[in-house]
Amino acid sequence: MITGLILPIEWDNNGKVIEVAIYTEEEEIFLVGHNERIKDCLSSIQKKVQVEGQIARKSKGYNRIYITFFKIISNNNEPSSCPVIKGKENLS
Repeated sequence: MITGLILPIEWDNNGKVIEVAIYTEEEEIFLVGHNERIKDCLSSIQKKVQVEGQIARKSKGYNRIYITFFKIISNNNEPSSCPVIKGKENLS
């Protein structure tokens, strides 16, 4: 089980988020792979979640998770010790 904060990492030309990652309290970053659960993540930006899934190790330097279980454990109004990273990153 991975617990962390969902944050955007890539946007299209219109500013729409197209890629997200999960940042854990242990400072790990998991890129979210595109499968049927990606919509859950795209609609849960800046929320703390618990996820399970198949992990592909070190895709372009980062782990990628293909989520099979998804649960929001807090919303962005609640305190969290996960990092909040502002600005655009290109991790994918």
